[in-house]
Amino acid sequence: MRERNLPVKIKTMVITANRHEVRGMKQHVENDLGLEFKFDAMINPRRDCSQSPLEVRLTPAEIIALDLQDRERASEWRQFARRFNKPLSDPALSDKLFTCGGGQNAFAIDAYGELSLCMMSPSDTFNLRQAGFKDGWQNHLLKLRQQKISKKTKCSSCQIKAMCGMCPVNSQLECRDAESPVDFLCRVAHLRAYVLSLPIEGHGECEYCPGGRRYEAMMETAGRLKERFAGGSASLEERFA
Repeated sequence: MRERNLPVKIKTMVITANRHEVRGMKQHVENDLGLEFKFDAMINPRRDCSQSPLEVRLTPAEIIALDLQDRERASEWRQFARRFNKPLSDPALSDKLFTCGGGQNAFAIDAYGELSLCMMSPSDTFNLRQAGFKDGWQNHLLKLRQQKISKKTKCSSCQIKAMCGMCPVNSQLECRDAESPVDFLCRVAHLRAYVLSLPIEGHGECEYCPGGRRYEAMMETAGRLKERFAGGSASLEERFA
């Protein structure tokens, strides 16, 4: 691909089987190959809602440790927080279930011609073999995007929601309910914010905010991570050996 001048980037998923190799992969790709390298540790259930992929998902502490062993990655998270950690600014979306770009500036079509809001969406697909794309885009996806929330949760007013990636599809996959908070995503987002000293505004009864039943335990974990990676040079395999 490089010989044909195609734009090449390399990305991997980080799981329990390869977490100790991430640093080596990054060095090889960037230093030896001269390419851009990215990784993602946020493993989701399968589209059929099978939870089997979660067996190899890292813990929240291990995911944040990946941030802390890479100064550039930690800096990028701080920049992301400054840009996106804020209340929902569009009043037209305040009561909408979907506030992402799915069905608005993006869509997904699987190998069977089924149109959906995104490639992770486990349901509510539109068969393009029986009707055209225009009908699917202007009617089916529009109808999905017009769905309104039916209940208020701690996610409704959470200003670090963008940092956890919480969306109705995540909830469907992990909780079988489009409006239930995904505890794993909440833990990762709050732990990352505490470790990087990012502000978290109150957003209802949250277990991981001051006064919450899991707040003290989370702060202990955040403190241990800060202490372990204070120098910024420790590798993940060294810290979790």
